[in-house]
Amino acid sequence: MTVGAGLVTGRGDDVRQMYSRFNFPRRNAEGVRAVHADLTRILASLGIPLSDLKGKRLLDAGCGTGEVACFLASQGADVTAIDFVESSLGYAREQAARLGLQNIRFLRGSLLDYPFEPNAYDYVLSHMVLHHTEDPAGGFANIARAAKPGGSVIFRVFCFWGTMSPFQKSPLWKRWVVRLVAGKDPDRRVRVGERLFYRAGHAEQHGLTKETFLYDLWGVPIVYHHTWGELMGWVRRNGLDFHSSNPSMVFSELMRPFLDPSRRSITRRGRILARAARLVLTVVPLHRLPACRRPSRLSRFLGQATVFVSAGANMITIRAIKPSSRSALD
Repeated sequence: MTVGAGLVTGRGDDVRQMYSRFNFPRRNAEGVRAVHADLTRILASLGIPLSDLKGKRLLDAGCGTGEVACFLASQGADVTAIDFVESSLGYAREQAARLGLQNIRFLRGSLLDYPFEPNAYDYVLSHMVLHHTEDPAGGFANIARAAKPGGSVIFRVFCFWGTMSPFQKSPLWKRWVVRLVAGKDPDRRVRVGERLFYRAGHAEQHGLTKETFLYDLWGVPIVYHHTWGELMGWVRRNGLDFHSSNPSMVFSELMRPFLDPSRRSITRRGRILARAARLVLTVVPLHRLPACRRPSRLSRFLGQATVFVSAGANMITIRAIKPSSRSALD
């Protein structure tokens, strides 16, 4: 199941045209530093320290303006970065040249049908891209073929229940309201979204210009939101093995911070939720069930309920491994 299909108001060419007008993300220096720190933290949580990238072949599938690709190249990875917007690639090439990076190359093409070299990359990364394609599952299948046997496919996409949380800054229901009021025209949606929901400082928090922020949030023609079960289906259908995720789809791991009495939330709501979680799991210790110590259906259901209540994540990052026994001729 692909959730959020009602937000699809255009085809891939419309997405290309919008991002050609407003190259994304094209963050300022502070925004770039924040993204680098966030990516470093997420990769570490998936068992990938930056030191492991040195000398490895890495595909950045949907590189945009290249901030992530350049960062990974700066850590010693041999990076191939692809995007379908030529002006974004031009900006990315300029950044790579400014940083003196020789271990990165940029390709123009679509994740849906680009003829990637099969079984070629130690790491295949798609960072916040697949949910803006016409066929996210098909795009995933295409990039997954590029991973070596034993290599990793890492992808980050919108997750439905986290985005539906009433505590999110930009919950999915706001997109529905904007589309209901403004219709399909992206410029009108941006004007309506700004008038109804934009607050001063939102763009600066992400290191973006206001215009780029508004068009990425309200103007983009295709936005899918996925359930964890759907994403696990992508992994299984492409013959990959689930390794880990952030947030964790293993309920016992997801609840560990809530159950740690030495870990104190900086917000009042966070402290209330942690106390409530400890109380509930003391009475009904679901996290100790065998099914909740792996990414089972029960574990995923409880985890998505948790991120909905706590606004724990509007995205999920998954690491999957291509089995080493897979044929090099696959």
